[in-house]
Amino acid sequence: MARRCSPSRSPSANGWRKPAPPLLPGDAAQRARIRAFAQAIACDIHPVQNLKVLDRLRGLGLPEEAVTGWAREVIAEGLAACQALAPAGEGPFLFGPAPGLAELCLVPQLFNARRFGVNLASLGRLLAVEAACQALPAFAEAAPDRQADAE
Repeated sequence: MARRCSPSRSPSANGWRKPAPPLLPGDAAQRARIRAFAQAIACDIHPVQNLKVLDRLRGLGLPEEAVTGWAREVIAEGLAACQALAPAGEGPFLFGPAPGLAELCLVPQLFNARRFGVNLASLGRLLAVEAACQALPAFAEAAPDRQADAE
């Protein structure tokens, strides 16, 4: 009989495992900071880059430069907020000795920022974290330009 996944069952009962290293390391306060960073990207920055949103703006008659300019502005503002949320740590990653949820959101967002022409010069800590992530095989292999459908 096939194993069924149910939302009413606990993650461990569904066969999910906690990743090692954990995506949300540390105590409750640390995990809240990680979530705040990741959600700034996932909820505030990323949605405006969705094709549906940008196409809606185009459909309203905005010229292409206005559409991409607006997206660029939102991304720049959001990444500036992320830079402020980033701890000034000595390690290569934001919230611990290994990449976690924050880095999983950050790296693709920086790729998109470049796609929209965002000036990243003031985001030194975020760029250093990105470089540390890209040195890892999992991040390097997941890069958009390394995918079979890359354009």
